[in-house]
Amino acid sequence: MRIWILALLCVVGGVLFGARAFGEGEEPQQLPHEAIDTGLEPPPPTAEIPSHVGSAHVPGTNYDPGPESALWRYNDLSSDEKAYVDRNKTANAQGVQDSYATAARDLAQRAAAEAAEHQLGLEESGSTGVIP
Repeated sequence: MRIWILALLCVVGGVLFGARAFGEGEEPQQLPHEAIDTGLEPPPPTAEIPSHVGSAHVPGTNYDPGPESALWRYNDLSSDEKAYVDRNKTANAQGVQDSYATAARDLAQRAAAEAAEHQLGLEESGSTGVIP
């Protein structure tokens, strides 16, 4: 009989200790943001971010390089850099760019069609006779 009473007291003590340890209804303590030191500088305020950063890009068009001062001109390169650029030039650069633009446009159109198909619940439209 004493063993049962001792076991019951242990269980009750465990429940009480567990409830207190987990802090019923208490919000977990969090450190204030000032106490966390990442060693990184915060981003500049929005007014200082250049207008070309984060602007929308239309597929198949060139990216906006930003202000004129951000551009690197061929004449500004060192002789080693000029040699590297010259080695990597292609005779049909515009054809290559056009091919990539066409592929990107086709892929974007296909992704939009698949997204619409998924939204409408027609994942297996090819097997049901519907032509996308």
